[in-house]
Parts: sequence; structure tokens; C-alpha cells
Amino acid sequence: METGKGISRVAQCRGGFPPYRYPLDFFLLSIGWSWFFWGIAIWKQIPFGSIEGSILIGLGGIGPSASALGLLFLIEPTHTRLDFYKRLWNWDAIPWKVWVFVLGFPLGLQLLSILLSLPWGGSRDQFLLAPSLTGLPQALYFGLFVLLFGPLPEELGWRGYALPGLLTRMSGVSASILLASFWALWHFPLFLIPGYPLGALLEEPLRIVFYLLDFFPNTILYTMVFLNSGGSIQAAILFHWSGNFWGMAFETGQAAEGIALVLKANAVIVALLSSVSFEESQRTRRSGCTIVEVSSTDSPGSPKRTSKGAMKSLQGFPRRNTPI
Repeated sequence: METGKGISRVAQCRGGFPPYRYPLDFFLLSIGWSWFFWGIAIWKQIPFGSIEGSILIGLGGIGPSASALGLLFLIEPTHTRLDFYKRLWNWDAIPWKVWVFVLGFPLGLQLLSILLSLPWGGSRDQFLLAPSLTGLPQALYFGLFVLLFGPLPEELGWRGYALPGLLTRMSGVSASILLASFWALWHFPLFLIPGYPLGALLEEPLRIVFYLLDFFPNTILYTMVFLNSGGSIQAAILFHWSGNFWGMAFETGQAAEGIALVLKANAVIVALLSSVSFEESQRTRRSGCTIVEVSSTDSPGSPKRTSKGAMKSLQGFPRRNTPI
């Protein structure tokens, strides 16, 4: 809405984001898109690793990004698209502490969980890197493969579109739990595709439990990274890539996976306890959206987001007032 020369009026919602208006529609579209292609592979028993199987799995994997971009370009207003672009390309929004966390935490968690699993029957061979990482060319190819099949196509949707949409409606913890539920559900067909790695978990039910439960503390950590990097989509992609890369680099046993889940849950508890208290969060909580004026020199719907004080709490930014 124009108010004068060089001045526009746009909606700004709780959390400092413009209104990403259709997060639940996004979840349904993502699941429908991905399950359609993966369902074909399951129905026709097309194995993972074949050309047809790789194409179907790849097409299913872009469900979150295709759904997010479809909503942004077809339905959402211009200032919401501009906010998405800014969060996608603004590398300066990621402070060095977030860089250290997203790249170092998954590796540290993996090594510590392996170490703690040794008294519980874990093998020292868990410390050995996968054969695909024995040389630099192989490691680079593996890293690119991990990026393209998971972090990049998924995070454009999960943290690029869904999370800011949820944060305008609910607290960070509630948003994380809801997002984790749909994120876990989205993966279900992959258990049934012939030859897909997740199918091996069906022989060990406890590992399936660990895998599904891991989405919940993991998503809260993603939200912490998100809020402490100005809503950066790159930070989410890097965190996802780092977790997948190091998770696949070491072949861990059931004990190590269970310990990793416990360690991650404890990290979440510490982060929650170090954030602003619940009562204070409720006092600063705002509902709905307000109309703000921005000049033509600013990006509509994209208020400035500071990264100072990053990693101090899950709320991250004093301007956002988004309770975790």
C-alpha cells in the first residue's frame, strides 16, 4: 500500500517477518508432491541406485522447495518474496559464532557419542571415516552430493518458508514441534523404497525410534540457528549439510545413536534455560500483524536484523520479541 513518494506501508508480523501466510498449505503441498514420486518408486518397486529410482527420489526431494517457491511466486505478496531473497543471499547476517556452531556441533556430537558408546559395546571402528572420504576428490564429490540431495532443496522450504510463517503465529518451541512433526512425516515413504538406506532401520525398531525422535531436538536447534542469524536460509542449509555429512561419514551403532539423541536433547535444554524466561517472553509477546512504513531505500517487509549477541539465547534478536 503506497502512502506517499518513496514510502510504502506493509505488514510486519510477530518475529519481524512479513506474513508468510500459508505454512500449513506448504506442509500439505510438500508432502503431496514428495509422496507422489516416492509412491511410484514404492508401487513399482524401483530400487534406489537405479536411474529411474534416482530420478524419482530426486523429484520427490524437491517437494519442499517447489512448494515454497510456488507459494511465493503465485500467491504471496512482493514484500514477502523480497524478504525470502534477502534471507537467502545475505551471508553477512551469519555471525562467526553461528558459523562455528553449524559446522562444528554435528562433528563434535558425532565424535563424543561414539566415544561414550565404547563402554556400552560400541566398536572403535566407528571412528573410521567412510571409504568415500578417503581422498580429496571423493570427499568433494560426497560433500556436493550431500548438499544437493537434502539440505538445499529441503531448507528453501522448511526454514525458508514454513518456519517464519509459523513464528508469526506461535512461539519458537511450538513452531519447532509442529515443523518437526511434518518434517518427520515427510520422510516416511523413504523407509519403503527398495535399497534406500533408511530401509535398513526397519530391521532395528529402536533405531527407527531414535531417528524419528531426533527431529524434535534437532528442529529446535535449527530454530536457534535461524533466530541468531537473522533468519538466514544459508545458515539452515549449512547446518543441515553438516549434520548429514558427518552423520554419513561415520558408521555408528545403535548405542552411539541413542547417546547422540540424549546429548542433543540436553543441548536443547541448556539452550532453553539460557534464553529469556517464559514469563518475560509472554510479556513481550505480540499477536497478529501490524502495518509499518518503509522507505523505498529499504527492502519492503524485511526489517533490519542484527546478529549481535548471537548464540546467547534462542530468541536472539531484541527487535523480534519472538518467544521461544
